[in-house]
Amino acid sequence: MSADNISCLVGALDILFPDDPYFGGSTQGIQGDYKRHAVLIKLAQSLAHRGKLDILEVGSWTGCSTTTWAVTLGGMPQRGTITCVDPWKSYMTPHDESKGGLYPVMNRMLDSGLAYALFLHNIKFISPEIGISHHVGTLGDVRSKLGYYDLIYLDGSHYYHDVVADIRHSHALLRDGGILCGDDLEAQLHEVNVDWARANLNSDFMADPSGTYYHPGVTLAVGERFGPVWSNLAVWAVRKTGDTYDKFDLK
Repeated sequence: MSADNISCLVGALDILFPDDPYFGGSTQGIQGDYKRHAVLIKLAQSLAHRGKLDILEVGSWTGCSTTTWAVTLGGMPQRGTITCVDPWKSYMTPHDESKGGLYPVMNRMLDSGLAYALFLHNIKFISPEIGISHHVGTLGDVRSKLGYYDLIYLDGSHYYHDVVADIRHSHALLRDGGILCGDDLEAQLHEVNVDWARANLNSDFMADPSGTYYHPGVTLAVGERFGPVWSNLAVWAVRKTGDTYDKFDLK
């Protein structure tokens, strides 16, 4: 999608929704349980003692969680910054796209530029007191352009190799004592059939033989790297201490 076409889409969205961000309709702007955003807020607030927070979000889609981070920072004494990283291009496997539902919709939104245009429209409503920037590409693509962060949130591609790469690149970008967290950990590795998960890595979301629906790529990548982690409503988090990570309990 060319820059001119993106600009036209953003202009149309600004006309249609001049006063508010837009996450509705069939845009899949809000995915998963909206209560998860309350967990994100608590994670950021748990770091308030560090002063101004720098947050890195990997996988921004149309900017819903970006807005949540911004509202949270806006309620803190020293505000902070948000850096967003997303390729904004289709990535669902043919296996998943053939399932129908949201998969072909998401791929079309990405290929048409609509997802990126919605993101650009929606972040316009974030307070100017919050420093916000974004980079188009994977975390590996843009890592050299990035700084260091107090909280890194992973919610991009849920496929195993992508999650592994995002975790690996995040390590060097996360400040000591900072939080690495992510979404879509419905089940942890010790709770699923590992062989079944490995056999279904081309599936974004599927059922374990036990009947539990989960994202196998997220479960495998997080479990292999960290073991059991703190989680709530499928949001997971660990705290960096030197070169290792601690399992912590967010009250």
